[in-house]
Amino acid sequence: MNDIQDATSPGAALGGPVACVSKVELRVACKALLDRDTLNKSDPCVILMVQNQGQWTELDRTEVIKSNLHPVFAKVFTLDYYFEEAQKLRFEVYDIHGTHSIGTRDDDFLGGVECTLGQIVAQKKMVKPLFLKYAKYAGKSAITVGSPYSSPYRFRSPLAHCCSNSGKQNQMQSLVKSIHAIKAK
Repeated sequence: MNDIQDATSPGAALGGPVACVSKVELRVACKALLDRDTLNKSDPCVILMVQNQGQWTELDRTEVIKSNLHPVFAKVFTLDYYFEEAQKLRFEVYDIHGTHSIGTRDDDFLGGVECTLGQIVAQKKMVKPLFLKYAKYAGKSAITVGSPYSSPYRFRSPLAHCCSNSGKQNQMQSLVKSIHAIKAK
């Protein structure tokens, strides 16, 4: 159990765990995508998947950009970033052949990559090669995921304070002890 969810944490003493949460916006671009179409270039779309309890589920997807091997997508993915919690993401790129059922067997898989939201936030701009199935590189294809803007932290706690493994945790514990001392009087 991590420190944020620990029932013995200072936040739990006040009625709930302390969680440090921030809204993060992610922008996606690709370069040198594989060209799977015969007559024209691929029509790429990126599907964002999140892992929850070991299962991958689709969170959102970009628009389809017609005939482009170097797309810069307009879609902005907005996610909650939970500090000190591993949030696994998977970006899958498809060449779309229809307007419905994106990501089906009729569409061509151009590559994918897995990472954590924390890696993206820490790097601000992450560039990774795309992989096909069985860990084979998708040629020179790469994906860029950027977090140009992160909102100020908002806190989900009875106290508007963020607890971490740094000195802030000691400050929080001191504050909680002071509150309990006042209540005891």
